[in-house]
Amino acid sequence: MIEEGKKTINMLTVCIDLLTKHSVSKEKWKNDFNVSYRTIERYIKDAESFFHENGYDIDRITNEEGTSYVLVPKKNSDEKITAFLNEPQLLLLTEILASSRILKKEEAHNFINTLQKIAMVKCMDDDQQKIITAATGTAMDKYRETKSSLSLKADSTFETIEKLYRAVYSDRKKITVIKLVYTNLNGETKEHTVQPVSMAFDSNHLYVRAIECGDTTKCLIRSYRVDRINSVELFEDAKTDIGDKREYSGLPIPKMMFSTRNSPETIEFICRQPAVGAALDYFPENLKCVFYDKNGNKVDSEEETRPDGYVKMSINDYPEGCMFWFMSQGENVTVLTESVKAKIKHKLEETLKYYSK
Repeated sequence: MIEEGKKTINMLTVCIDLLTKHSVSKEKWKNDFNVSYRTIERYIKDAESFFHENGYDIDRITNEEGTSYVLVPKKNSDEKITAFLNEPQLLLLTEILASSRILKKEEAHNFINTLQKIAMVKCMDDDQQKIITAATGTAMDKYRETKSSLSLKADSTFETIEKLYRAVYSDRKKITVIKLVYTNLNGETKEHTVQPVSMAFDSNHLYVRAIECGDTTKCLIRSYRVDRINSVELFEDAKTDIGDKREYSGLPIPKMMFSTRNSPETIEFICRQPAVGAALDYFPENLKCVFYDKNGNKVDSEEETRPDGYVKMSINDYPEGCMFWFMSQGENVTVLTESVKAKIKHKLEETLKYYSK
């Protein structure tokens, strides 16, 4: 008699093997589990009821090499329930993963292969398989390795991300101190002992936002690109300078990760078409809007400002990153906050000097 805990583990292994490998020999499981062929059949009988309810059957194929179990879609079943990850979901995840470039190319390729196993690609028809193969090839062809310290990593990217997310989100209030070995843009590698407060995705890169330990006067939140982190060490019981992490994790994320201020400031500006839609997309979290038609009368929606109206906008954000977006919109944006206007003017004057040489 197999103990219940061992049987549960064996059953879980059977289900995972069928989902990821699709075809597994009876002999392999007999050797792995050290059980009889009759016990393997009982496992399969139990697994069949689970898979049948989710749109799959388990076929038995016997040849000179022995018996294998193959997971196949149930005949005449509803297509919507015959995939744990369907074709559109797989294609979307592949595109997002390749475009984000969070992982090394080899890691991304292995991850996509795992997703394809979960999606049961081998059980799809030939046309579906061709589409997925072509899309995956295109995604990996354009996968660009970013200039980073990835080749120096002691941990895999997955291990690094797991440690960072555990440090940031295991407790909403309490800060966990971590030590990062980090390579900056100039190729300099240093150790940083920091107190992480949040994770953020910006301009095709994943960042951990943290406060340097000992920085009790400024408490400036710095951003560390995850693919430049060589290793992470957690200090579960270390003393921290911050009482409540929520005071910092709730702050807006600087656009393009530029920030030289301790806290964000209120910035007001006027936005004209066609930049209005871009502003609504770029500042979705804390944007306040007042809409006006071409005659300067208040209206209720962005649509009513077209074609020659404008929107008066107010955000609570860091000016250093926002000003680059303001400048990119040219005459379609007029900044009203004097301090930010002065910074933009200075930046443009310095840029003009460079191009006037």
